[in-house]
Amino acid sequence: METKLFISCLVLISSLFAGAAQEVPQAPPWARPGVIKLAMAIDMRAEQIPGFRAETGIFVESFYSMVKKELRRNSVDKKRTIERRTRKLTKKLDKTMGVILDEGQIPAYKNYRDALVLSLSTPRKQALEIQSSPDVVQHH
Repeated sequence: METKLFISCLVLISSLFAGAAQEVPQAPPWARPGVIKLAMAIDMRAEQIPGFRAETGIFVESFYSMVKKELRRNSVDKKRTIERRTRKLTKKLDKTMGVILDEGQIPAYKNYRDALVLSLSTPRKQALEIQSSPDVVQHH
């Protein structure tokens, strides 16, 4: 029952953001409709949701902190460094989610993770176009 309530809240939030502006989405990267849809596809039990939320929040905060730090640095290849550090953060998230989620949920989680990283890494309009594309890679 709690899972359905959580899903209903996510759908409500995403519909509010989607209805706010059609041309330029106002939702933060982790609350975009494509990302939320993939989070719902993980089909988590009520006891998994708090851990999932906490770890996802830590990942997003760490990502933004890392990007901000790298942009302040005086390095030559910022893009490459950000990509490398993003992979490192992603591996850390995968390890934690491997404990929280069941083995059968991992493929859906990987789809969600990839969409989240893409959404965090790309400008809003481009991310929206990519998420709605039928060519998005699905993990099985």
